[in-house]
Amino acid sequence: MHAEHGDDDVLGVLSRYVPKHVPGPVWAVVAEPVRRAVAIAGVNPASALTILPVLASHAAWLRAEGHAVDVALFRDRALIERYVQVAMAGAPDASRASRRAILRRVARRLDPAPAPRPEPIRYRRVKPPYQPHEIAGYFAVTDAQPTEARRHSARALLALGLGCGLDRGDLAWVRGIDVTETSCGVAVGVAGGPRPRIVIALDDYADLLLEAGHRVKDGLMIGGETLGRHNVTTPILNRFARDRSLPPLAPTRLRSTWLVRHLDLATPLPVLLAAAGLASSRTLDDLLEYTAPIDADRAARLLRGGHN
Repeated sequence: MHAEHGDDDVLGVLSRYVPKHVPGPVWAVVAEPVRRAVAIAGVNPASALTILPVLASHAAWLRAEGHAVDVALFRDRALIERYVQVAMAGAPDASRASRRAILRRVARRLDPAPAPRPEPIRYRRVKPPYQPHEIAGYFAVTDAQPTEARRHSARALLALGLGCGLDRGDLAWVRGIDVTETSCGVAVGVAGGPRPRIVIALDDYADLLLEAGHRVKDGLMIGGETLGRHNVTTPILNRFARDRSLPPLAPTRLRSTWLVRHLDLATPLPVLLAAAGLASSRTLDDLLEYTAPIDADRAARLLRGGHN
């Protein structure tokens, strides 16, 4: 079905063709989409003469079935199969197979070019958690900040990361009023960003979060008033960077520390994935090497269905 002659030859065939077995009034309605489909298919004149009677008959049947016939309809494989099975019910198998093949070839020719496949996103290994002495160092740097406002924003950043696993994309969406004390514990609501959700904080950081939330009220927990603004953590991280005795502070590593803590606590996987806003456990796979060893007695207790 590849073109071997000039387009003018095919156009001449299309303009002159009149089907023998399609009534004139019906052909007057379906001729334009049939001719346009054959032209788009890019075939040579001989192939056009083979296709036209088949496509004209198919178009006439589609109209009789109540369809508004257009070129797009000729791409529908289900309608092609129904035409072969219903309209050609009494025809020999060879004839039905031949028409099916012709109509399917036309359908393939009419399909738009497939969209280019997107480049796969390279998977980035999750950054490791912080060690206890590093966390203590960050709190010491926080306490040494020269103003109360800076101390509060730094504590809030540490508490949201270590206590709730919030990352950069989450932190810009948490206001003081989003931190609430409930019967289940201190809950932190993430109103927007890539992972909107509610997280119950670890008890170790509950008081810090309540204090920070009460202080800023409608403002952002880590400073500012505008929800969703970019680079919300940059000023705070820059202050920590001045202490060269500690590794750079990164919200992603605070989040990893929170995730590893929950893995050590044997938090059920569905619960942890929901709290973390994760769709799969691949992130957790990278962090398993940082979890605390489990002794044989505890392992046996867990496997029997017991609690920690």
